[in-house]
Amino acid sequence: AVEPAPARAPEEPALLPPLGPPSGSTVLLVEDEAPLRELLSEALRQDGHAVVQAGDGQQGLRAAAAHPLDVVITDLMMPKMNGWRFISALRERGIDRPVIIITGYMNEEGQEVLTSRDVSGFLVKPVDLDELSKVVNGAIESRRPGGRRRHILAVDDEEDVRLLVTTILAQAGYQVETASSGREALASIQRSLPALVIMDIVMPGLDGFQVVKALRNHPSTVDLPVVMLTVKASAEYVRRALALKISGYLVKPVDAGKLLERARSILPPVAASG
Repeated sequence: AVEPAPARAPEEPALLPPLGPPSGSTVLLVEDEAPLRELLSEALRQDGHAVVQAGDGQQGLRAAAAHPLDVVITDLMMPKMNGWRFISALRERGIDRPVIIITGYMNEEGQEVLTSRDVSGFLVKPVDLDELSKVVNGAIESRRPGGRRRHILAVDDEEDVRLLVTTILAQAGYQVETASSGREALASIQRSLPALVIMDIVMPGLDGFQVVKALRNHPSTVDLPVVMLTVKASAEYVRRALALKISGYLVKPVDAGKLLERARSILPPVAASG
């Protein structure tokens, strides 16, 4: 009798095939901690998404090349290839899907996450599964034609800044309204809910943080994306921005390229009118 070959120890798969409804959205999840990866994958599947798993950035790149994706979720601290290198490699390969960051070190990495043009959202460990659902579904919805309005509200007490922001965004096809104070901004949002708010921090009366706090306390605006404008990128501003779930911030003077990149990371580009 032929002696059976000894059983080989199972290897951890380089990447797993998508699991979930084939007609739904597909999420690439790159996370080196297997228990967390399984927990998040199950939550995403229950939310109706197909999930492709990878244990590090190199596996993530192979997965991104092998599967059509709608959104990418990646940890930052991983072996072989960390999250930032992985994101850079995705962009070099022309993969422009929304990227959501997972990190347990937001105090150290908060400024880079909030200012990165390649990050559409972030999740802080331990990950809240309700927040996971909101961030992922929001990123996917923003990519669908007509899914999210192109209406942006620009708030700044300086007229030249409002004019600059309006010109940059309008030329990219966005509809822009302006407000010169925090109270005016709240009144404008109450009349017509925008898809994104570009908000100055330092203003007379209500400052930007106070306005965003008011927005977060109302059900209709609790998840409204806000990008803040600031003259300084201090650790204190990062801490307050994270507490209010701000989508990012830009340092003045306003850089046209960075403003447009940040807007496009939240709202996909649209054709300019005319």
